[in-house]
Amino acid sequence: MEYFPIDKSKLYINKTYTDGMAKFLSEHLPNWLQGIGNRLSEDNPRQRVEGNFDSIFSRHYTDNFQLRALAGCSSKNCLSRKNVTKEQLEKVVNFHPSIYNYSIDPIPRCTQYFRKEDKPTALFEQCAKSGHVADECKIGCSGPCFYPSVAWGDVGGKDLYRAKVLLRQFDAVLLTEKLDDIDQADFLSDVMGVPRDSTFSLANKNITANTLVEKSDKREKTRFYRDMLMKLGLKDILTTLEEENKLEIEFFHYAEKLNEVMLDQWQWKTETGYK
Repeated sequence: MEYFPIDKSKLYINKTYTDGMAKFLSEHLPNWLQGIGNRLSEDNPRQRVEGNFDSIFSRHYTDNFQLRALAGCSSKNCLSRKNVTKEQLEKVVNFHPSIYNYSIDPIPRCTQYFRKEDKPTALFEQCAKSGHVADECKIGCSGPCFYPSVAWGDVGGKDLYRAKVLLRQFDAVLLTEKLDDIDQADFLSDVMGVPRDSTFSLANKNITANTLVEKSDKREKTRFYRDMLMKLGLKDILTTLEEENKLEIEFFHYAEKLNEVMLDQWQWKTETGYK
């Protein structure tokens, strides 16, 4: 796929550049939304083939992405509602944590940090892959990251409910576009137990870039790409995105409310001394 970087100094100002951007997006966004032309061939890693992705959590488009990430399921009751093959079901069941004896202490160094998919030479994570060292890693990783779950297929109200329940269990729910707000940064520092004025505090970082394109104000941090599609006459594509991700949008609004509640509770706790 050809590359067309976004240059804000030219967008809406230079007609040739702006028309080229509109043409580029109108040609390539529909294919991206359908997952066409990006999947790598299993036989030849350098060859791109058409089709949907086997691994949905990638850089490529997946509708309701964050909702699927939290609503993925591995129980038989949930899997019965998904389009799961016999082989896929066996894989989920065989790697489900319920088959392990949890009276065994987990291995602290099994963090998933160094693990690379399909690369058995993950030297620093001997416990984080199938065929791990049985004597040292009796239960593999104690966390959920390594265990497969199913998040493809249609998503509905039950998936949304399950994702909301899981999200409520987090110690902190943060929003990317607010991470450079001083109260959000201080909240995260307190949750993580680090000094608020530390050099690596988010309050001391410039997060306005917010993925490749520098944002000028708060509106741009949340509406830059939506505004761009509208201004370039690509309303139909924007409507498609909003329609396909209705549950994701509802889930995001729920996350916003949780963030507000958590922030309010934190600010009013006397032990924080926050003003």
